[in-house]
Amino acid sequence: VTAHEAVEQFVASASPQNRCRTVFLMDGAGSTLFPLELIDKCIGSRCWIVMKSDKELVGTLRGFDDYVNMVLEDVIEYELTAEGRRSTKLDQILLNGNNICMLIPGSDGPENPPQPPAPPAPQE
Repeated sequence: VTAHEAVEQFVASASPQNRCRTVFLMDGAGSTLFPLELIDKCIGSRCWIVMKSDKELVGTLRGFDDYVNMVLEDVIEYELTAEGRRSTKLDQILLNGNNICMLIPGSDGPENPPQPPAPPAPQE
């Protein structure tokens, strides 16, 4: 299981109550992949960022620091309001790491969430 697949499986199975937990992943060689290493592998790719508030963002990760403050480009910000979901396009944004709940690498966000893997075909 790749790190990306593990995150997709976690997201598919995560309940709203446990979405903010820290996740440590095991790579194929059995060594630990720490969160900052996973984020580093995401630089230059599209990411879906779920905030602690009612906001979610999708953008290209350009950089981050040890506090997980992030710079995203070509961003779409989704916000849940009483009228429904509102989206706003932004050229660039700096996110405060204290407000980030979850990062989903390689995802196009709430419009196209990652799908859980298909169950294996039954054996005859």
